[in-house]
Amino acid sequence: MTHIQMNEVSARMASEEFGEKLNQHRNTLMAFFRRRNFRQEECEDLTQDTMTLGLQKQANYEEEGNMQAWVITLAKSTISGLQRYNQAKKRQKVTVPFSEGTVETDLQNILMQPEPQDPALAKRLWACVERLPPELNHALVLRLQGHTLEDCALLLQTKAGVVDRRYKKALKHLAEEWHA
Repeated sequence: MTHIQMNEVSARMASEEFGEKLNQHRNTLMAFFRRRNFRQEECEDLTQDTMTLGLQKQANYEEEGNMQAWVITLAKSTISGLQRYNQAKKRQKVTVPFSEGTVETDLQNILMQPEPQDPALAKRLWACVERLPPELNHALVLRLQGHTLEDCALLLQTKAGVVDRRYKKALKHLAEEWHA
């Protein structure tokens, strides 16, 4: 066996020993995450993520240090990473299931409720509606309020076919802007 091969074997053994030491703190990690009100499956995932992080950062651990304190520090880092990930997801556009057949129903459910289930979503949708050209905006809002094509035509002083085209065009623009 060459000197290099001996070093590789020695490093692999040290890594396995470190993994075993780290594994002794698995219950501590589970309890740590449970105390922070994570569900059981989340605790298991976070514990595994922390154990993986510990193996990756093995070189940073000082032998004479307190391993439990080091592992808890890694756990806090794992939670911070999860929080950053969740915040980034929230900042991304929320997708609404706008498909050709359901867009009207989806909009009615979201926009026409006195107390929307998701006020932030309703606010974003209203902002999209307000950016539509006035003729499209009016046709859309009147139709979502339940007015017939004929009623809308009378209110907008145009023909029912024109209102229908404006309404469909408004739905198309809204869906495109939402998914852009």
